[in-house]
Amino acid sequence: MTDIVGKLWGFCHTLRHDGIDYGDYIEQITYLLFLKMADEKGIALPEGCDWGSLKEKAGVELKEHYENLLKALGKERGVLILRLPRGTFTPYSPGVKANVVFFTKGRPTENIWIFDARSNVPGITKKERPLTPEHFAEFETCYGDDSAVFSVKALEHREKFSQSCERFRKFHLSEIKERNYNLDIFWLKDESLEDTEDLPEPEDLASEALVHLEAARSELQAVLSFLNNRAKISSDEG
Repeated sequence: MTDIVGKLWGFCHTLRHDGIDYGDYIEQITYLLFLKMADEKGIALPEGCDWGSLKEKAGVELKEHYENLLKALGKERGVLILRLPRGTFTPYSPGVKANVVFFTKGRPTENIWIFDARSNVPGITKKERPLTPEHFAEFETCYGDDSAVFSVKALEHREKFSQSCERFRKFHLSEIKERNYNLDIFWLKDESLEDTEDLPEPEDLASEALVHLEAARSELQAVLSFLNNRAKISSDEG
């Protein structure tokens, strides 16, 4: 665990010095955790796009390899992105915006599919608005019964629903390239952000804030422990 915290914290510093803000590098940490989990669970990823390839590099070489890794994963046969409702991981990470990415290895990507389950959906809370299967019912309809992410049958089904479901859209890779591979594409006006009546009760907000602060405190304690151990090792070696 300490090794993981150290690597993530070091990469956060790299991103911060490049002018990337908190929300953006949290997203990058999510990608890194996905790679680590795939490594631990034995999930096959394209050659050179796994956790092991990151461990072999450092500094500028690591940063460049990570950027190429993300682009390589984005050039697989297809990518389908599910935007989760705000606060999906409440109470552990309240307010965090997260995505689920589906992809399979194959010919280069032609299209990126995005299902927006976040816009105009009230944020998830622990008591008043817990996450339920109904939050994903429309996505399941668009995804279809075919378990294959990008089989011919599945693609035909999703093509049909991308024309009729306002939350489901398809974007050609050329559009993504024009955006410098930025996938923050929104086509729905999120009216829930303007509806003050939709906000959680003050006590819920306070409770979630405390949970968030406790989680941050635990993470900082782990980082501090790692830094102290590293300083001790350096001192012993000197």
